[in-house]
Amino acid sequence: MTVTFKEDGRQMDIMVKPEQKIESVYEVLLENGLLPVKRRYQGVQLSVYSVRRRAYVNPMLTFRQGEIYNGDILEVRGNGYEGSDSEK
Repeated sequence: MTVTFKEDGRQMDIMVKPEQKIESVYEVLLENGLLPVKRRYQGVQLSVYSVRRRAYVNPMLTFRQGEIYNGDILEVRGNGYEGSDSEK
């Protein structure tokens, strides 16, 4: 299935499997340089917001468990992240 990750005005559509963990996919995007390294979190839970559901999703869940479906948009927000607006 295809989901859209949005962060800091950047947006990318990626193919994922429903059984993959949201956090694991985000880590792969970071490791491959597809998201800014300054956003790498340090032991703080990733904040992921589902635009369709209008609710935060636990990133430790799989896409299926988090009720994330084909075409959904997930916004990665900066709470507690290195370089986030919350630190200013």
